[in-house]
Amino acid sequence: WVGEISERFLERFDVATGDRTGQIGGHGTEPGKFDGSSDVHAGPTDLAFDSAGNIYVNDPQGSRIMKLSPTGTALGAFTFGKAENVEPVAVDPRTGNVYVGRDIGVDIVCPF
Repeated sequence: WVGEISERFLERFDVATGDRTGQIGGHGTEPGKFDGSSDVHAGPTDLAFDSAGNIYVNDPQGSRIMKLSPTGTALGAFTFGKAENVEPVAVDPRTGNVYVGRDIGVDIVCPF
């Protein structure tokens, strides 16, 4: 999976062939979409993966972290009010805790 900031997508590539095998996202506030105004490149900039292969991706202008299945299905989100620059994201594989940096510090989000 790779974040495409300008178009607000996540794209999945086959490691062996380099072929694109999937795409999710777009502009919006619903699960699996990325917020931001039309003059701001506000797509996903940071990804992390848990031990089950779930994807944790930031939505910087949407002030949230989304959890997606390994195939890209939206599983949930955690919001941070009006915080901007919600990045970076890391997952502790032992505990499942999600660590999120944002404009006023670092948060620890228990598994969601």
